[in-house]
Amino acid sequence: MWSRRQFGAAGMVGLSALGLETQAIAAEAPEEGFEFLRLKTPVPRMATQRVEVVKFFRYGCPFCAQFEPMVEKWRQQLPADVSFQYIPVSFHSTAHQQLHLTLRQMGQVGRLHMAVYDGVHREGQHFELLKDISEWMHGRGVDPIAFEAAWHSREVAKAMDQANAIVNAYGVTSVPQFGVAGLYRTSPTMAGGSNARVLEVVTYLLEQVRHS
Repeated sequence: MWSRRQFGAAGMVGLSALGLETQAIAAEAPEEGFEFLRLKTPVPRMATQRVEVVKFFRYGCPFCAQFEPMVEKWRQQLPADVSFQYIPVSFHSTAHQQLHLTLRQMGQVGRLHMAVYDGVHREGQHFELLKDISEWMHGRGVDPIAFEAAWHSREVAKAMDQANAIVNAYGVTSVPQFGVAGLYRTSPTMAGGSNARVLEVVTYLLEQVRHS
């Protein structure tokens, strides 16, 4: 898990579909205060009636990059009444946050989300300067003029403010982390350092919310 300081320095929620057994979750129910925290002040819903899951991340975080393929596979199997959203943090700099939200504004997250991770962690891209980001995007079929217009748009600026407000409301100071229904926060570190276990914890929390 990467923190602000580290950046500065360097049935059950579709259990059958998720490959989880109800009995297994029941036998190993996560313990509040250890594998997840209940927020003292609930976070308002983001204009949806579905049960919300948010994943806090940064493209430059190596733990996020390693975890992401597993998260994507899990996300695609979530039931229809669950809303999933990525929330980019602004730790260290705002460039990676703005990059993700610009892709979202352009409807390109689905196509390029994993490619951006690869750009940082396999190609050695820093993605801190707009010129470099725009050129990289152009090489992947994104019109640089349209990209830079979206980058500077009011919509992306507003989305950055909203993302920061959600990060602060959940009390997130490191990534990767998850927020569930505006009520709970968990992370691989809290789940014993296990990426697989934290997804079980999120699944468990979703079930609690859906049947509360």
